[in-house]
Amino acid sequence: MSHFTTFSLIAAVSLGSFFATSTFAKEGHNKGAHAQRFKQMADTDGDGKISKEEKAAFKVKMEQRKAEFFKKIDTDGDGKISDEEKAAAKTARKEHQKKMMEKRADTDGDGKISDKEKAAFKAKMEQRKAEHLKRIDTDGDDKISDEEKTAFKAKMEQRKAEHFKKIDTDGDGKISDEEKAAAKAKRQEHKAGKSSK
Repeated sequence: MSHFTTFSLIAAVSLGSFFATSTFAKEGHNKGAHAQRFKQMADTDGDGKISKEEKAAFKVKMEQRKAEFFKKIDTDGDGKISDEEKAAAKTARKEHQKKMMEKRADTDGDGKISDKEKAAFKAKMEQRKAEHLKRIDTDGDDKISDEEKTAFKAKMEQRKAEHFKKIDTDGDGKISDEEKAAAKAKRQEHKAGKSSK
């Protein structure tokens, strides 16, 4: 199995569960969104173009990520990903997602999910799904048209750009470790403020 195929497999395992359940993804949006995201990651100077230098730097970054992912899954260190290791990686990802969902559902923090918490969490997820559909389905016909997809994509790109600008406090078109840390601290501060109310 090539390293590229392995990386594709890992990415699929990592992102599959979210996009598989997304109405928007079922309409074929996710491929374009991924391509756009990679383009933005590569375009470090924010000029809307990918220079040779940016392409080379991005390739190195992706190779590094591939190597890290590969090492994580290749548990016996033989330089190959066996079917057992593939299955183990998929199971581990599912377990992680399950734990995260359980943590969010366990509102009283007792380590157990009661029937009441289960029902409340399910209702919350259904509500979010309905709200997400409503945001995209602007004409209210319960279907996502190509025009609505395009409009929603543009809206998300605008939000992404605004979010990037907010974090990139020195305006150099790059997110430094210091800016990342500052943004994380701000999020945690905001979260702590909400939970104390």
